[in-house]
Amino acid sequence: MSPEIFNNLGLPERIIANAERLLNFDVQMYEEDDRLIIDRKFNGCLAFVKFVLIESGIKIPNYISPDHIVRDIKYVNEMFDHFGVYVEHGQHKKGDILCFSRLGERPQHIGIVVDDNYYIHAPGRKGVVCKDKIEI
Repeated sequence: MSPEIFNNLGLPERIIANAERLLNFDVQMYEEDDRLIIDRKFNGCLAFVKFVLIESGIKIPNYISPDHIVRDIKYVNEMFDHFGVYVEHGQHKKGDILCFSRLGERPQHIGIVVDDNYYIHAPGRKGVVCKDKIEI
């Protein structure tokens, strides 16, 4: 996509375009490292989403922890706790950030909604950024 076309896209379209250009990019979890990309691999699903948002011109704010320290968002549940809004299934819009859990109540995974049926995410189990069907 040319820079002229990209710059004329709305924010949701820019977010999706940035996510789509990263399909098949490698993913690896480096638990003790806060960098978004290490050795040309995304450091997990949150690193992927943060990178896409930054590339789309969105600054992700820090938050003030209970011990009054300004902290960077490091985990998916922190992103949801500080900036998330519960939305019923089917009410999401393209470009939305989707936080969810397969194993419990606390969100543990994050991706970017492409359309009514699909999202792009960086699952550690597949090892690459991919597009999957949104399932309940």
